Amino acid sequence: MLQLGKWLGCSIDPVLLQCFLETDKPARFISLLRFKTDQAMLDQRASGILLHPTSLPGPYGIGDLGNAAYAFVDFLVRSGQQRWQILPLGPTGFGDSPYACFSSFAGNPLLISLDRLVASGDLDASDLQLEQPFSETHVDYGAVIAWKLPLLRKAAGKFLKSAVAFRQAAFQKFCQEEAGWLD
Repeated sequence: MLQLGKWLGCSIDPVLLQCFLETDKPARFISLLRFKTDQAMLDQRASGILLHPTSLPGPYGIGDLGNAAYAFVDFLVRSGQQRWQILPLGPTGFGDSPYACFSSFAGNPLLISLDRLVASGDLDASDLQLEQPFSETHVDYGAVIAWKLPLLRKAAGKFLKSAVAFRQAAFQKFCQEEAGWLD
């Protein structure tokens, strides 16, 4: 787990990373990444893979930072890769390009793992029932947004009403610390 920053090509505070992994907040994850510019890293040869998380497999029409992302990091380790270049992770704008982000701070809500929201109690497994399966070969952003954003709003509502105290406190702390760009 502490090697995740190495594959991403940056350093990550391990305590804050663990907090992210427990709360599943991509926006906070992005703010945790402190890119290294020290000469040691620049002088070292390394190999890696470029893959945006939206390209990971999954049943909900788009890849996310859930189980498939963890499996991909495990693959990187097994294959001796040292970097995972992930591209920008912000909320996309025109053309759904990761290079056309609405914010340089916020994370793309489509990268939030619905399975992790079920595991944390913010959604019910029955919420994830699909009327028609998504394509396995391409992302239909319009369909994914129309299906996933209402589920994220539902999860947020349930979280705000009934999350345990430590999760509520972590959320309040995040909002206070990041107020400059959240407002």
